[in-house]
Amino acid sequence: ISDDVVKSGNVGDAYTTEQKTIAGYTFKEVQGSATGTFTDQAQVVTYVYTKAPIAGGDVTAKYVDTDGNKISDDVVKSGNVGDAYTTEQKTIA
Repeated sequence: ISDDVVKSGNVGDAYTTEQKTIAGYTFKEVQGSATGTFTDQAQVVTYVYTKAPIAGGDVTAKYVDTDGNKISDDVVKSGNVGDAYTTEQKTIA
């Protein structure tokens, strides 16, 4: 969701990483040491974000005959913009 930031330094030098503000996402957690000292081994710090929900509208499945008459109750599905949804074909006597 954002470009990696690579920091370089001499063994024993201090480093600091920063949490970014990323539109549409909420910071959740940091994995690894956000601050520390450079070692002779590669170190990875990962900032984890969750996608912020974007309220969406409803999807209504209507069940009608060929004349447009209602033959079963509507089914309403709710979700966030971009979420997948499915509807089901009913067997109606």
